[in-house]
Amino acid sequence: MDSSPVPIGVGLHPFFTRDDDTTLACKAARVWLADAEVLPTTRVEVPPRWDFSTQRKLGNIVLDNCFDGWDGQATITWPSRGLRVDIEASPVFAYAVIYVPEGRPYFCFEPVSHANNGFALHQLGVEDVGYRLLAKGDRLSGEAVFRVTTQ
Repeated sequence: MDSSPVPIGVGLHPFFTRDDDTTLACKAARVWLADAEVLPTTRVEVPPRWDFSTQRKLGNIVLDNCFDGWDGQATITWPSRGLRVDIEASPVFAYAVIYVPEGRPYFCFEPVSHANNGFALHQLGVEDVGYRLLAKGDRLSGEAVFRVTTQ
């Protein structure tokens, strides 16, 4: 058994139904722009077209990007279904991947502990990507709570 520290990351990848009136609200400071292979290339402040700091419809938005500086809170609503999900995550989940594919009836809101490809970015000298080494006997833990309510 190897006792060398290993890089580690954790995340949840739930899919949600996307209706015409589905909304998302979450606050993040920055977003990673991605290349054709959906690998992060550049971290920028969240542009207005991807700003979910106030509740907005997912509608025609197409996304597959990692947001960082996420505050650990998000709300998804389905007004026509009378449903709402409030998400609260531990600080270990400082990143969120938002995946909204074109023309599909679903989307993902994924609390994660690191930027996409964070291990490779770290090796390239990029800082603040959620890179962590876990030594033998150490632990990385966090909690993400999904509260479903009817409206």
